[in-house]
Amino acid sequence: MLELTELRRVLEPHAAALAAARIDDETVEALDRVLDEIEATTDFEAQSRLDHEFHMAISGVAGNEALTSLIDVLRSRSRAYRISDPEDAAELKVHSDAGHRAILRGLAAADPVAASAAASAHVAYTEYWVRRYSGLED
Repeated sequence: MLELTELRRVLEPHAAALAAARIDDETVEALDRVLDEIEATTDFEAQSRLDHEFHMAISGVAGNEALTSLIDVLRSRSRAYRISDPEDAAELKVHSDAGHRAILRGLAAADPVAASAAASAHVAYTEYWVRRYSGLED
């Protein structure tokens, strides 16, 4: 799981930067609606599906089919990962929701640097939890 997250940490910020340069207002609005749904649900399966939809939409807008395919494989393999402690899971959700909003702000502003930085921070936070639950926390 850690290796998948490490790869996502490289690829997803690049996809966000590319997408920020290419995204249109309609897609920003659609992503905003997806985030509204993510924020409104506490169901893990729904969160996972919507999270995947959000990130894959960004990757699709990036316009690089090879990059999208790689991200899809990495995200698909890591989707079943769960935080077992309910308090930790709730904390992760709060930070994840905020991270998604930061990514969307960068995309909406057509700012590749902001979108990339937000995506990097978002995946880095996920990596922290993977390390913590894998006993690899520094």
